[in-house]
Amino acid sequence: MDEMLYTFITSIFLYYESEGCDLFMNLNDWLNEKVPEITRSLNDINRQYVIENSIGFVGRNQIYNILDNFHEVLFPGIHTAPPIDNIRINIVSSNKLRETALDLRDIIEKVLIYNMEYNSDTDNYTCQEDADRIVMKLISQFPNIRKILQTDIQAAYNGDPAALSTEEILLSYPSIVAEYIHRIPHELYEQGVPIVPRIMSEYAHSLTGIDIHPGQQLENPSLSTMAQGSLSVKHVSSAITSKSIKV
Repeated sequence: MDEMLYTFITSIFLYYESEGCDLFMNLNDWLNEKVPEITRSLNDINRQYVIENSIGFVGRNQIYNILDNFHEVLFPGIHTAPPIDNIRINIVSSNKLRETALDLRDIIEKVLIYNMEYNSDTDNYTCQEDADRIVMKLISQFPNIRKILQTDIQAAYNGDPAALSTEEILLSYPSIVAEYIHRIPHELYEQGVPIVPRIMSEYAHSLTGIDIHPGQQLENPSLSTMAQGSLSVKHVSSAITSKSIKV
C-alpha cells in the first residue's frame, strides 16, 4: 500500500477512535457500550454545577406562557374571532386572569424560597404571603397598564405617517410588544422579585430585538415608533438612555 495512503487511512481511524467512534461497530452496539460512559461523564460534570431548587427551563417556559395569557386579558378582542360577545369575553378573561395569577404566584413563591438562603430572616410562610401580595399588587395595576399601552399605541400611530390605523400598530410594531411586556416585569422588579423580571425582559428581547432592563422607568408615551426590520429607533423619550434600552 502506498505510504501516503496508509498514513491517511491510519489518521482517519485514529481520529474516529479519539472521538469515541468505532468504524467496525454498528449504532446499537455503540449505544450499549459508549452511552453509559458518556452519561457518567455528564453526571460527574453536572454534579459540580448543580443549581438546587431552580425553577428550571420548565419554569421559564411557564413564565413565557403567563405573559402570553396576560396579553390575552389586556387585549381580549384581538385574541377572539369576531363577532365579539362582551359577556363571554368578560367570563373568559376573568377565568384566564384567575388561572394565570395562580400560576404566577406559584413561580414567584418558588424563586422567593430559592433566595431564602441569601436572607435568613425569611421562611416559607412569609414567601407564600409575599407571593400573594406581589401578584395582587401587579394585577390591580392592569387597568392602568392598559391605559398606558393605549397611549403608547396612539403615540406610535401619531409618530408614523405611513401607519394607516392603530390596529396596524398593535398587530405589527415590535415596540408595542416590548413595551407591553416591560410594564409587567417592571412592576415585579419594583417589588423586589428576583429572576422572573429578567426572564420576562429577555423574552421580549428575543421576540423584538429590543432590550429594556426591567428596572427602567419609561415615560408615557415611551417609544413612540420603532421601525420594523432594522428595529431602529425613530423617536425615543429623553428619559430612556442608551444604557437602559438596546436595539
